[in-house]
Amino acid sequence: MKLLFFTDIHGNRDVYLEGFALAEARGAAVLLGGDLMPDPFGHPDPVALYREEAGFFAAEFAKLSKPVYLVYGNHDYTLSLPPLEPLEAAGRCRILHGKAAPLEPDLWIAGYPSVPVTPGFPSKDFDRRDDPAWVPVLRRQRVLLSTREKMYEGTLREVVERPSIEEDLARLALESDPARTIYLMHSPPADTALDHMYGGGHVGSRAIRRFIERFQPPVTLHGHIHEAPQLSGRWHQSLGRTLMINPGSSDQWLHAVLFDTEDPGGTLERLGAAT
Repeated sequence: MKLLFFTDIHGNRDVYLEGFALAEARGAAVLLGGDLMPDPFGHPDPVALYREEAGFFAAEFAKLSKPVYLVYGNHDYTLSLPPLEPLEAAGRCRILHGKAAPLEPDLWIAGYPSVPVTPGFPSKDFDRRDDPAWVPVLRRQRVLLSTREKMYEGTLREVVERPSIEEDLARLALESDPARTIYLMHSPPADTALDHMYGGGHVGSRAIRRFIERFQPPVTLHGHIHEAPQLSGRWHQSLGRTLMINPGSSDQWLHAVLFDTEDPGGTLERLGAAT
């Protein structure tokens, strides 16, 4: 089965259309890795914005002959989930937030949207502590949150009180056999070529790295750090038996990867503006 993965499009419809056309031309299912929606802050009606985006996705997903699997990212909001859920109910996509779904006989796909809290950046709906022991410095840090009905300015304590990434992944491991599951995770693993940030820091998830080291899934797909491949010079890396991929991203140009599940490493291609 062929899979086309791209991520961090931030609502640019031209990039989506290019990716969907490429997937259809290559006979691939589409995997979307988070930060899918435009930024709602400052918009006069975020609910209407998300309904309009869902209408766009509904029309485009219906044109595809293969399925769409997706997770959100740290720039997406819970408020935007209700408009997409009817598409999932109609069989046009699968929203893999802490869930697994069959992909092929003896192969699953699972997703996880959350990222570690990044100091100095606003915390949002899908920010989490990396592990249960993490204690934040409760300083002034903007927190932009939503429910299924509204958006609001929250507190860092609300973020701290959520389950950690480590705790969430422990539950996700029970959804399928990790050794036979492809993972769609918005955050990259820590201290790899995939989590380099401008300024020289590594901002990936330690919990995700430990998960990969322990369970050795065949493939993990990541985004979040747009510039990592450019800065590190690498867009994929192996950790034991696991092939980890961050194609890089831009909300102006398509950066995608294509591979066949029968031989991910041997069929891996990087497509779009990055090639």
